[in-house]
Amino acid sequence: AFATKLAPTIGHLTDLEMSLLLLLASRANVWEGVLGLGFDAGVAWHRALGTLMVVWTSLHLLVWHISWAAQGIWVEHAITYSDDPNVMLLNPNATCTLGQTLSATCGNGHFWAIPSMQLFTLLLWGPAMYLALSSTTRRTAYERFYKWHHVFLGLIPLSYYHSWHVWQYSYIGLALWAYNRFLGYSQSKTAVQVRQALALPGGVSRLTLSTSSPSIQRHRAGQFMYLNVPEIDPWQWHPFTVSSADCGPTCEALCWEHHIKNMDDNSTGGAGSTWTGQLYSRVN
Repeated sequence: AFATKLAPTIGHLTDLEMSLLLLLASRANVWEGVLGLGFDAGVAWHRALGTLMVVWTSLHLLVWHISWAAQGIWVEHAITYSDDPNVMLLNPNATCTLGQTLSATCGNGHFWAIPSMQLFTLLLWGPAMYLALSSTTRRTAYERFYKWHHVFLGLIPLSYYHSWHVWQYSYIGLALWAYNRFLGYSQSKTAVQVRQALALPGGVSRLTLSTSSPSIQRHRAGQFMYLNVPEIDPWQWHPFTVSSADCGPTCEALCWEHHIKNMDDNSTGGAGSTWTGQLYSRVN
């Protein structure tokens, strides 16, 4: 009885963790100002909450399986998850065939509520989060980390199907994340001019950019912007700090600068092994 009460409680904590992760996944949203979090602090909290969600999800699965095994109903609940006696696999009086159970066309149709989450968690989300939470992967294979990290998005619709209570926690964070992605997509189509590109000593690329588009608001030094260089990779976007938001009195358009450090490790990857290394080589 205790495990039966504990498991859904942990499930609700997992829902809460997911909602907080979505809040912090929205770049430069109002919550950063309300909570007093900068981008770096937000990333640190996002990583900590992600680790905690992995822990809660693992406990949620473990406690439920222990509870079902103790009650002698592990096969029915771990595989079909149904309280309907018509789909109980070990019930000789069950009227639903295995095929009907798998297609959720017989009984209460709850079959995929649990197995879909378990399969996704164990085969996709679990390995993806291992890569996402690994500092080695983040620092040596950022693009791989970034792509695997987005496997998390598949967990959202499955969570809504798994437990309808999820929307009560996550709809604000999900709406902010969707708005942030839409805003980023629309601004990514803005034409930007490269006014100057210099290779500075110490492996630093200084980029002076400008635009006359009204969709880009004036920036202040210390804020960050996502940059894409199609000649390097049309699909990669990387955040860099705005080091200067004023290019002088003669600049009529909105103008700003970035100082980008070449992060190549010449002892292992060689010149141009990273995105910043390829940028420095082109500027140089």
